[in-house]
Amino acid sequence: MTEKETRYKLTGKILYPLEQKEFLEKMKAFKGKNIKLHRPFVAFLYYYGVRISEALKILKENTKVSSSYLEVDIGERLKHSKRTPPLVIRINRPYVHEIAELIEEREPEERLFPFHRVTGWRVVRRSFKRYPHYFRLNRITDLFERGFTLTQIRNWTGLSLQSLEYYIGIVDIRKIGKAI
Repeated sequence: MTEKETRYKLTGKILYPLEQKEFLEKMKAFKGKNIKLHRPFVAFLYYYGVRISEALKILKENTKVSSSYLEVDIGERLKHSKRTPPLVIRINRPYVHEIAELIEEREPEERLFPFHRVTGWRVVRRSFKRYPHYFRLNRITDLFERGFTLTQIRNWTGLSLQSLEYYIGIVDIRKIGKAI
């Protein structure tokens, strides 16, 4: 069975983004042995919408923490080797301070999330009953729904226009459903 078949078998193909209310409820109920590491990992996936492998390769020096923002240079993206500008989120968003605290604890050249891809999958599956790429779907769909342009979303995600068509379709279907 392929990875794609496994994730759909476990959760079904998810077509609707995670509402922030549900995200906050699940983060509050988050359990596990290593909550100081795993909860910031899930928050990182949720806010940045990166691939799990992109998150796992982030080093301390790829980050910058200020009083207002958390900036992360993802580097070369895994597909098509596209490099995107550093991604910035506000530090006052829920659970972003946990990511910032983790960054401060790390030594230079140390990975922000020093665990294996399989562990990342387990953390997301256990806490959210989802697969890690779901957070990417969620972020991209959310950006389209908020009215960001195709160019802006391409610059954030590193995706091609062809790849973004799927997400545009989801947003269009949701808009039609809300209008009927």
